Amino acid sequence: MSAQAVLGLLTVEHNDLTAGPLYRLISEDRQKVVTGWHVWFFYWVILALVPIHVIANLWYGLAKKEPLITAMITGRKPAAAYLDAPQATIVARPMLRALVCLVVAAALVFGTIYGVLGGKVL
Repeated sequence: MSAQAVLGLLTVEHNDLTAGPLYRLISEDRQKVVTGWHVWFFYWVILALVPIHVIANLWYGLAKKEPLITAMITGRKPAAAYLDAPQATIVARPMLRALVCLVVAAALVFGTIYGVLGGKVL
């Protein structure tokens, strides 16, 4: 997913109407190459991994009776004797921690883009 995101920063759509924020940093020929990688990676890697991920989660839910899908949606998993239970730590204010992580991640992404573009507005 990281490779797809980084490649997307440098790509230009075939109709030249939309582009990643950093596309101006590379030549037009290089843009075509990076866009090709971006498309190839999406169709041959990500779309191949999505059904594997879905099947694995369904298998855990149906065969192993672990509520992973519910846990992904709610953020909570019922208490049980899981193998990693002794190492697990309960954090205080998990939503605040998640919000701080989101703000830091957004600042890193937009700060990097702003810094690379030299303060120019897109």
